[in-house]
Amino acid sequence: MAFDRYVAICNPLRYITMLTHLMIAKVGLAAIARSFCVMFPTILLLQRLPYCRHNIMPHTYWEHMSIARLTCANISINTWYSFATTLLSPGLDVLLIRVSYILMLRAVFRLSSKDARCKAVGTCSSHACVILMF
Repeated sequence: MAFDRYVAICNPLRYITMLTHLMIAKVGLAAIARSFCVMFPTILLLQRLPYCRHNIMPHTYWEHMSIARLTCANISINTWYSFATTLLSPGLDVLLIRVSYILMLRAVFRLSSKDARCKAVGTCSSHACVILMF
């Protein structure tokens, strides 16, 4: 959504040529690849551990650290990986959204007419409100 607003504000005349079905598919594949790159190492980290305790989970959903706690080995690597992904994954999202909004605001304030500025701010205000509420 931030990429869509960025293109709508910074390159409005090229919006249709930039946001083709192929570009939307690439953005979707990038999101899936990012999720895969975050979750796949947890599977490898859990697979290398020896399990010697009971195998009953205290809840019904899969959680990396609760599975790691079922082992009888040192899980410090798993703990640090879990901590890093908890901080870096949303942190990267916030950073990229912030950069896109800075670029959009820079483009908006360069517009000559006040009406064009108001229209441009209205285009991305709903997304900004959702991000702020989140």
